[in-house]
Amino acid sequence: MVNDNNRFFDNAPALFSSIFEFPHLISESTTKPTTMKKTIFFIDKALPCLFLWVMKLICLVAEVLKSRPKQTLTFMFCIIVFISNAQQSAKKLSVGDKLPAEFWVKKHQIYFQGKAKQEDLSQFKGRFVILDFWATWCGSCLKKFPLIDSVSVEGGIKFLLVNSITTGDKLDQIKSKLDTVRYPNLQKNVPVIFDDEFLLSSFPNYLLPHYVWIDPSSRIIAITEGDLFTKDSLRTISEKNNKK
Repeated sequence: MVNDNNRFFDNAPALFSSIFEFPHLISESTTKPTTMKKTIFFIDKALPCLFLWVMKLICLVAEVLKSRPKQTLTFMFCIIVFISNAQQSAKKLSVGDKLPAEFWVKKHQIYFQGKAKQEDLSQFKGRFVILDFWATWCGSCLKKFPLIDSVSVEGGIKFLLVNSITTGDKLDQIKSKLDTVRYPNLQKNVPVIFDDEFLLSSFPNYLLPHYVWIDPSSRIIAITEGDLFTKDSLRTISEKNNKK
């Protein structure tokens, strides 16, 4: 049996080359005698070789799992976490897309008016909403805070500050930064979503600040960087919103 196995593995290059020809061989085997011989060779030689390779791989994996149980459990846990996160991650959304219903009922870690709690975004559904992806260390983000502070008091546009997990910011850092900048209307009217992963997966971004503009019908009308987040653009949106 060992000699047979060695013979199969020694001939592996030739045998496996026939595997890739197999669909073509089947289609021609009924018309060409030489092709029929190749097909018989595939069935007689290549398939047993492939089977032995698979069995050898399974035995190798089994030996590793048996000899290293702790590492195996760790690996299995990582796989489970990865699959779980993949299932929970949101679908990437683009301009023109309508937000799915789950967007408004997904729970988030929210810091608002000095308190941190888990809440969904259902209270913002049907409003004009701007998601502001920011970080405490982002100077360009902080430069936009005075504009948010002045517009947020009007109530026509609802702002949500989104601090994603990739920023490295902790809640204490967020609290400290908001206390330092001291924009009373922003602190009073604008919630901060922290430790975010869900919104980041919906709206991947590589530059901050990053803004997602959502109209009252839950449709994404724009995704912009800081240069288009201006007083004039906000006024235009606010006026259109008030006319409806």
